[in-house]
Amino acid sequence: MVAIGQGTPAEAAWFRQQFKLPFPVFADPERRAYRAFDLGGARPTDLVKPDLLLAAARTVASGITPGRTMGDRRQLPGTFLIDRHGIIRWAKPARHA
Repeated sequence: MVAIGQGTPAEAAWFRQQFKLPFPVFADPERRAYRAFDLGGARPTDLVKPDLLLAAARTVASGITPGRTMGDRRQLPGTFLIDRHGIIRWAKPARHA
């Protein structure tokens, strides 16, 4: 397992240490991986849609609070399971930035 973030190498190291992650965290400040997986960016109007505000409220109510933003706030994230042969076995692109 690895994580790829859009921050700098220093921010990736901070993130890994902050959350005590047992796997590597790589920096992708040019967001090449995001483009390769067709993860676009939210438009300014997407940031005030009712479903986003509701999702944010549910997240905060569950005890998870936003952390430090690294990189472009509009970048849409995603989670992908890729096997050792490079085949994507599962994909979950995010709907909200």
